[in-house]
Amino acid sequence: MYGIMNRYLSVLLLVNGMVFCACPGGAGGESAEGEGEGEGEGEGESGPILDQMLPEASVALCDALYRCCPSDEEITRFFSVVANGDPDGIFADVIPRLPPNATLSVEECPAVVTDIHTIKGIGPFVAAARDGLIDYDSSQAEACINVLETAACGEDVANALFDGTCFGLGPPDGGEQQRSMFSRDAAAGTCRPLADGFGGLFYGTCDPVHAFCCVDQGDGQCGFPSVDDAGECVPVAPEGAACSPFNPVLLCATGLECVPGAGPNGGDGCVAKTYVALAPGETCYDVNGLGLLGFCEQGWCDVTGSNACEASRDDGEVCQTPDQCRSRGCIDGVCGVDDFCLGK
Repeated sequence: MYGIMNRYLSVLLLVNGMVFCACPGGAGGESAEGEGEGEGEGEGESGPILDQMLPEASVALCDALYRCCPSDEEITRFFSVVANGDPDGIFADVIPRLPPNATLSVEECPAVVTDIHTIKGIGPFVAAARDGLIDYDSSQAEACINVLETAACGEDVANALFDGTCFGLGPPDGGEQQRSMFSRDAAAGTCRPLADGFGGLFYGTCDPVHAFCCVDQGDGQCGFPSVDDAGECVPVAPEGAACSPFNPVLLCATGLECVPGAGPNGGDGCVAKTYVALAPGETCYDVNGLGLLGFCEQGWCDVTGSNACEASRDDGEVCQTPDQCRSRGCIDGVCGVDDFCLGK
């Protein structure tokens, strides 16, 4: 059950905007991509070619959703992180087609999922692979599709539906996770930000172990990128070197985090991420360094309020996200046992 809620929380935080991701790995970045050889235009030993991959994956995802989670409530909840977003934002044309705004059949579902991913998620990777900026591995795409097609109803299918390393609507959690069917190995040259979470935007098509996508803000310094920008891959900062999560941007290598006072001359510097157990009341989030300081052993980290560990809430108490609840379920703003996709 925890696996289901963890996936749901990741989507909730990340799918409908650029932004917040308290991820391990640099300033919220993702890891180097999978180690298989890229497929260029998508012709591999097995699996869909590049331009067919997203439509095929959308069919597999929708079939799994309606096979195991067919109730109106479950379909609505699956798409809620998009449907409840800014109606004038990036998904403005998609939101009116989603429940509860409209009825969505299993036949209509794949086109909607494809449109969502085209805007944010898999689509930007497909475009970058088509332009030769990253590599595509059709066998990895096929593996993700197979999981959706064969997953048992219950926690297995729920985890597959929300899996950001495959075709989940939200990006990977960061750190060691990645979209498994793409690989980025550029340490220099032209790059493009990718609309798929904080790491995708800032590291873009560069290999995040070695470089990030520097978008010149007009003064020769790296600034905050947008999905319409182009940039150059520049070296990430190694352990002990100076860094900055703000303008001018200078990101750490994946696996490191930017910590105030840890760099040269008392400035911000890159250090290896270490997690420690924290008790309720202890500070768990560094608002200046944009990083978690540890894990809350008996509760959750209030990263948008106190920045401290808060005690888990009991069933019946008000909640915003599942990690706030002892049961790991937050249904309609109230803690309780979540039976999403469990056939109950």
